[in-house]
Amino acid sequence: FGQALSILVVDDDPTILALLMKLLEGAGFAVVLADCLAKATALLDARRFDLVLVDQELPDGNGLTLARDLLEYGSADCEVMVMSAHASIHSTVEAIRLQAADFLVKPFDQRDILLARIRRVVFGARDPKTGACGSVVDLFAEQRLNHHTEVTGGVRAEEAAKQLSGFFADRRRAVN
Repeated sequence: FGQALSILVVDDDPTILALLMKLLEGAGFAVVLADCLAKATALLDARRFDLVLVDQELPDGNGLTLARDLLEYGSADCEVMVMSAHASIHSTVEAIRLQAADFLVKPFDQRDILLARIRRVVFGARDPKTGACGSVVDLFAEQRLNHHTEVTGGVRAEEAAKQLSGFFADRRRAVN
């Protein structure tokens, strides 16, 4: 789609920030870091992000508050994932109730699984009935899709719809 998808990572642990910066930039994402809620809020006021990955416990407040504000009042195109080293059933249920796309438990043991979960959230479309995000699929290889297929939601849905429409138009021209 031309430019890298943007992720804001909010965590007060410099080790986690460095790990996620390296992992996500290596996967082609544009990453911005914030070590507290105040910095994250200022960044969110200044620009748009495709995904916010926020720690639950921060020095100046609870990351669930930021998640709630983003999910209730923020951009429909911005997904939120909550992470915590102190996960509890209550905090996990609260994140799900707020419709956070995922809840990650730190430390991250397997980076490839972490990256797969982030990709699922960023590239997967929300199911309108359950709110759950789907898996990443190669739409161009999916034989069940055709020129009647519509993209109705998700991060950069409009851009994805144009890309898919263009693909099928090109394919129809090549066949004719």
